[in-house]
Amino acid sequence: MVISMKFHVTANCAIQVKSDTHMPGAVRNCVEWFDLKVRSDHDSGEDQRRVCALKEFIDEDDIKAAFDERFGGHRKCDLSTLLWYSRKIFMEQGVSQRQQTIVYLTNDTNPFEENWATQIEGYFTRMKKGVSSFRHQKGKRTSGEFSVVLLRKEEDDDDEAYEKDTRVWRQLDPNIGASKSIEDLETQMFQKTFSLRAFSNIAFELGPGVKFSVSVYALAAEARPPPKEYLEYETENPVEKRQVWVPHDVRCVSGDLISR
Repeated sequence: MVISMKFHVTANCAIQVKSDTHMPGAVRNCVEWFDLKVRSDHDSGEDQRRVCALKEFIDEDDIKAAFDERFGGHRKCDLSTLLWYSRKIFMEQGVSQRQQTIVYLTNDTNPFEENWATQIEGYFTRMKKGVSSFRHQKGKRTSGEFSVVLLRKEEDDDDEAYEKDTRVWRQLDPNIGASKSIEDLETQMFQKTFSLRAFSNIAFELGPGVKFSVSVYALAAEARPPPKEYLEYETENPVEKRQVWVPHDVRCVSGDLISR
């Protein structure tokens, strides 16, 4: 799922499906299944058709069987390819974005190679480089954040098992979240994608007729400060620096002739 904040909101869900190609990182391993844009054409009914198509899976008694029948099954892919595809969606918006958030929902404890920790140029290494590049976008004030939510069974309450299941993902998201219910998932998604807003408002009454509304916020990463520049004292406009060539003999402000 891909979320962009401020002027435009985009949600994108990519599903890994079975493919005939065996090339690592092939884009055909992923399909853009659900794409919701604020500035879409609601009159055409395209949004409604996508929602209805997704609802067909929810209404099925066996979602996995319905998915396998339609797409031919699941298959792992190079997640760095999916990450760059998500960043491409951000760039195609063409609007100013203060915050870009990519949230990866999965129940796979290790989508990479078994020896992921020792691979120099493996899937995990490429993914880690991509996440680092997304979080530290050079020359931009946009704050990028990559988060992972691990879907676990309700009976998985063992702390040791949790540490084992999240070992790989903690390398990419130290604050990885784990969800066992849809209510918990909704809360985590709200916290991760709308961190610039208040989580809750608490009414506080100081005395008769004196009430306050206390908000609980989560602070996002601070934007990079603007570059230093010289300003004019009166207008506060940036001072333009120019290099010009003058004749050999020029007059100064007082009118005296200066030879160079």
